[in-house]
Amino acid sequence: MKKLSLFIAITAVTMHMFAQKNVGIGNSSPVTKLDISGALSLREGAALSLSNGGSRGGANDNITLPEITGTTDIASFYRITGPTALFSIFGITPNTGADGQVVTLVNTTAYTLTIINNNSSGTGSSIITQTAVEWKQLGSGSGFRRDWRYRCNG
Repeated sequence: MKKLSLFIAITAVTMHMFAQKNVGIGNSSPVTKLDISGALSLREGAALSLSNGGSRGGANDNITLPEITGTTDIASFYRITGPTALFSIFGITPNTGADGQVVTLVNTTAYTLTIINNNSSGTGSSIITQTAVEWKQLGSGSGFRRDWRYRCNG
């Protein structure tokens, strides 16, 4: 019994010590909770094929982000394809178990994408922009490309 008590005490102290530390991947002196030295690979999901235009409760609202082909894994990077004119995104339906997930969407079309602030028809699907106003992203055909990150609270 004394050996078991000593093991439990040592394990508890060790777990407490590690819980207070920063974690380094590829370095031995991390300065933040997660400090990665080197490249970080993010998984790409299937292309999101969206429609021209878009409307609350209609096209490009409550978009479901597809899983990585052949798995049940949630991706973190998606390329937008499909539109042949201006288009808007009204909402994204969060994946189950993806609370806090950061998603990067890249507009690969030649047309302007507008992220509509807080106007989805789905519960928990609205996108809240940092400025609380609509956000426009020019298409890649214009020579400007910018990633958009969505933090899902589903």
